[in-house]
Amino acid sequence: MKKKVIKISTICAIILFCVLWMFGEKKFSLKLDEIKKIEIFNGNTGHSIVIQDKDEIEKIVSNLNEVSMRWKEISFLKLGYSLKFSIYNEQGKKMKSFIINGEDYVRKTFFSYKVIKGKLNYEYFYELVEKNRK
Repeated sequence: MKKKVIKISTICAIILFCVLWMFGEKKFSLKLDEIKKIEIFNGNTGHSIVIQDKDEIEKIVSNLNEVSMRWKEISFLKLGYSLKFSIYNEQGKKMKSFIINGEDYVRKTFFSYKVIKGKLNYEYFYELVEKNRK
């Protein structure tokens, strides 16, 4: 009987942890001093830009770190996107990759998130790629 209670308690604790993790508030929490470059690809036009200017990186990172998000849905089979961000460290290794499909919609790995605090500067990011495309 005691083993059964322990098993049920463990399963309940795992489920509770998963629910709190999924529905909890998320932040980008990017560290400016670790970022060497940011690549943004526009999925609508096929244009991309690589940003290595420290001031520009700071502006982007500051905006991303200002927002808080909450889990919205599983986006495992969703295709297509507007802006894909890839963030690289000093060694050229990709640290983070995510998609922004508007000022309040972010997709990371298999999940989509809705911005609940702050606002992504989507228009600025979009124009940045289109003005300085390669």
